[in-house]
Parts: sequence; C-alpha cells; structure tokens
Amino acid sequence: MCYQVDSRSGGGQYFCDLTDYQGNGSCGCSDWSCRCVANMKHPHELLTDATLCWHLRQAHMYNLAVQLEVVLAQ
Repeated sequence: MCYQVDSRSGGGQYFCDLTDYQGNGSCGCSDWSCRCVANMKHPHELLTDATLCWHLRQAHMYNLAVQLEVVLAQ
C-alpha cells in the first residue's frame, strides 16, 4: 500500500510505502532517512515514534480509516 502524503510545509509530497520494513513503512523524507532508519535495527521500535516520520503516521492513519470503512460497510 503506497500513498503520496503532502508535506506539512507545502513543499510537495512524499511517497510512503507501508509494505516496507515488516509493515513499518518507508518514506522519502529526510527525517525518515536520517532518524528513523537508524532505529530499524531494534525490532521493538517498529511502528513507534522512533521509526515513523510524520508522513508515515499520516499514511498509517489514512490506511486504518479506509480499512475501518470497509469493515463497517459489511
């Protein structure tokens, strides 16, 4: 599952792939590539603030909302 997430500063969009890194996801922003990737070596840190940039958190929340709509529509 891939999403384009708007930059908070309005400077474009970032590509987020939620299937990377055991479901943690990856992002093209500098915060993810500089800070979050370094924390990937600790499996207990997956899906925490240590491994999620703002864009990935937004993508995960959107994906969860979409899945919830599907379940509720059944």
